[in-house]
Amino acid sequence: MIKIGNNLTYEHWQERLSKITQDQRDQITQYVKGEDFIKLIKPDKEIVVKVGDVFVLSPMKDVYFFGKVFEAHTQGFNPNHHEYIAFIFKHKSNNKDISNFKADYSNILLGPEVVCPGFWTGGYFEIIDNIPLTKEERKLDYGFFTYDFDYKTDQHYGYFIQANGKGSLGAPKLKHIPKYYSQYGSGGTYDKLKAEFIIDPTIIGEPFVPYIKPQRIKKPSEFDKQIKPFTWAGDEGSYQLMLDTSLEYKKEVFDKREDDGFCGGSGGDWDSLAKVFIKEKMPKLEDNIEFDSEAGMFNAYSESKTALQKFALAFKEMCENDKLINDLFSRAELD
Repeated sequence: MIKIGNNLTYEHWQERLSKITQDQRDQITQYVKGEDFIKLIKPDKEIVVKVGDVFVLSPMKDVYFFGKVFEAHTQGFNPNHHEYIAFIFKHKSNNKDISNFKADYSNILLGPEVVCPGFWTGGYFEIIDNIPLTKEERKLDYGFFTYDFDYKTDQHYGYFIQANGKGSLGAPKLKHIPKYYSQYGSGGTYDKLKAEFIIDPTIIGEPFVPYIKPQRIKKPSEFDKQIKPFTWAGDEGSYQLMLDTSLEYKKEVFDKREDDGFCGGSGGDWDSLAKVFIKEKMPKLEDNIEFDSEAGMFNAYSESKTALQKFALAFKEMCENDKLINDLFSRAELD
């Protein structure tokens, strides 16, 4: 294993941000309710994602980008939940026909990327064909950067891993810096795609204005009031609990572990807290709830309305108990 004292992915990201305008940086970090940088294509709750699957995503009408799945059923934080490793390419088309697919690894939009299944089941990624990995693709030099803490030296350090179906805890460690790499962890795929389209609008080829869903005003229910500032959305078979992290709710709790790599209450920080909460306080719900948060938004999903509502009420109650939330967060782990 090669140990690296600095966070290469973070430094690369900061370098890219330094080359764009302040307006672009604000666009990347701001959350607009109803904003969609990826259009809904075709939801499929029963979809089975396999290695070699070629899929499309669409940021706007008649614009499609192609991606390919390299690893399937990679275990994440919870061994009962699955994730996938994919590459998404900059080559685009005005239709979804497989003849337009071009796997150009010198022109990658995103990847290697750890992607949660919700992008396929929710209908934002649509599988159009399966092309087995080529010999060259099977040998592709890629990996993931992850961070750890050395208690002997009292210092953080980074290293590279493969995914190989074992998540970050059991993954083989690499002895070199791979040609293609990204930060390990699911969640953030939407934010990363949004950022790429903002940083370089020429990727799409014309001025890009994200679709804003029309918002219906409804009277808050008693449940809505109980879980505030968390919000609820969903339809039959797909429910979501959210928190806009720009509200800085309970930020003081997360700030206490800034030296451990937490980011003052980002979506990923909330994921870490929620996972230790559900593991210790509501283990029977572990198989029913998934987390896929972005930097600016905490997201919990479930196909069970009852399960997610139980979690939402209990989680909000825990958040209001200063002693309990600090105790649980002391055992949270970076995802």
